[in-house]
Amino acid sequence: MTRSPVVLLVFNRPALTARVFESTRRARPAKLLLVADGPRDDKPSDAGRCQEVREIISRVDWPCDVYREFSEINLGCRKRVSSGLDWAFRTVDRAIVLEDDCWPAPDFFPFCDAMLERYADDTRIMQVCGNNLAGARAPIVDSYSFSKIGPIWGWASWRRAWSFYDVEMRSWPRVVEEKIYEQFWDLSHEIDFRFPLYQEVYRGTVNTWDIQWGYAKLMQRGLSIIPAENLISNLGFDDGSDSTHTGNKDHPAAALPCGELQFPLRHPTTVERNKRLELGIDTVLSGRPLLGY
Repeated sequence: MTRSPVVLLVFNRPALTARVFESTRRARPAKLLLVADGPRDDKPSDAGRCQEVREIISRVDWPCDVYREFSEINLGCRKRVSSGLDWAFRTVDRAIVLEDDCWPAPDFFPFCDAMLERYADDTRIMQVCGNNLAGARAPIVDSYSFSKIGPIWGWASWRRAWSFYDVEMRSWPRVVEEKIYEQFWDLSHEIDFRFPLYQEVYRGTVNTWDIQWGYAKLMQRGLSIIPAENLISNLGFDDGSDSTHTGNKDHPAAALPCGELQFPLRHPTTVERNKRLELGIDTVLSGRPLLGY
C-alpha cells in the first residue's frame, strides 16, 4: 500500500484516465484526492466525457479515504489545477500528484513514498519527480540526483513547499526590473527560452499553472529529486485535438519508456545540483515550445 496521499487531476479524457487510475488502484494509496474540472459550454461532448471520467475515478475498491473536489463549471487549466492543488495541500501535508495522461511505472509510488519521508523536513528539496527526461545524456550513479529543473508529469511535494506557490506570480515585475532572473537561469540559452514564456504566463496569455510552480521553486532556490530511471510516461501527446499543452505527438518527451529502480535505494552522499543532468533535461524541454517543467 502507498503511504502517501495521491492526487488525481482529471477532466474529459476517459481512456487515458482509466489507464492512470488502474495504476493508482494497484498502488492502493491510503488517501485519494480527486480533482475534476467541469465541461466547457462550447463543447457539447464534454458533459458526457466528464461524467464518464468521474465514474472511472470513483471505482475505489480498496481501503481508502476518498476526498473529492469536483467543479460543475469549466475553470480551465490554470484555475482548476492551481485551486485543486491549493485544496489538496490544505487537506494533507504531502502528496503524490498525477494528471490524467501521466502513466506511472510501478516503482514510481514507492520511490515517492521514500523521498517524501526522507526529505520531509529538508527545505532545500521542494519536489520529487517521476520523470527523468535526460536519460543517457546524463547517467545518474545513485538512485536519484538533484536538479533545479523539475518536470511535473508525475511528481510529489509537501505543504511546506507548495506554500510558496502564487498562480499570479505577483513578484515577477520586481524580478524583471532588478534582473533577478539572471541569478537562477544560468544554463546556456536558458534566459532566451524561459523569459518570454514567463512573461506570457504572468500576463495571463498562457492558460497554465505549472510555470508558476517552476517559478516558486526557482525563487526559493528549491531543488527537485530526479530518479535514475524514468518512471512516468506522458501519454497525452497528440495532434492538439485532445491536449492543452502537448499538441505535438513527435516531441522527444512523448510517451517515454519507463524503467525500474533497485530497492533499497542508493542515496547520494550530498545534496547539490547536478548541472549535467539539468542540461540534459533542458535540451529536451527547450527544443520546441512546450510547457511542463
